[in-house]
Amino acid sequence: MVGTAWYADEIAAAEQAEIIRGMQNRFEPDRSITREEMVIMLVRAYEHKKSLKQNRASTKIKDSTDISVWALPYVQIG
Repeated sequence: MVGTAWYADEIAAAEQAEIIRGMQNRFEPDRSITREEMVIMLVRAYEHKKSLKQNRASTKIKDSTDISVWALPYVQIG
């Protein structure tokens, strides 16, 4: 629970900017994140800062079978 934690304002701002969404609408600050989740947050932050959406590419990534379906559009940016 974020509530009154020292990082609550930053999390609220990231949620409002749709950079983070949490898992099933829950934010778990003590859980480690995956590289997929990190890539998604980086892309969303960049898109938010630049006020644009990146084109999703169909480029094959060497380990694409290891990437979750929900993360592929963010990982495969061209």
